[in-house]
Amino acid sequence: MVFCCKEKKMKVYFDANIWIDHAWGFFNESKKVKKRITELFDKIESKNIDVVISTFVNAEISNHFKDWILMKKSIEDGFSYREFRSIRKKYKLEKVEIKKVDDVAKKILQLNWVTIVEKETLHEEDLKIFMELTSQYSIDSIDALHSIMAAKTNCRYLITNDETFIEQLNLALKENDLLNEFSAITSKNFINLK
Repeated sequence: MVFCCKEKKMKVYFDANIWIDHAWGFFNESKKVKKRITELFDKIESKNIDVVISTFVNAEISNHFKDWILMKKSIEDGFSYREFRSIRKKYKLEKVEIKKVDDVAKKILQLNWVTIVEKETLHEEDLKIFMELTSQYSIDSIDALHSIMAAKTNCRYLITNDETFIEQLNLALKENDLLNEFSAITSKNFINLK
């Protein structure tokens, strides 16, 4: 009798920009972006890969679309794109706009291959890693949190289309053993993996 272990499913962590590209694909994004996202999702489904996201991702996505709606309103009122940060707090979302933003996050959670990590507990060691990633490697705060969550959930890849973040994170991972072994990769490069 031969006993064999069940093969572990690969886990990957999607950065918020993957989901933002996906959502924009429904509106007015280029055919190139739609094609890349479709190929990425097809690979995830066909290879039975688990996608992990955290509430940090949901917060970043919500913020992106909230800002987009509020910026549109401010531009319609005659303000420039550059003025938006200083006048942003003067604008509020209407109930119907809040629902649109919420619907984006709900659609993500309805995908059967997505697992959301709801209880992100950051320990003292995580905070040290956070500080090192943000100070030594100039990784944005939210991206440092994504990196820590990808490591804590044993993901093999953190998939993002932010090439600067990829360079910074892979350098940090190469230079020291801050996090579990994984690597950051673009969605295009992930699609092309065998």
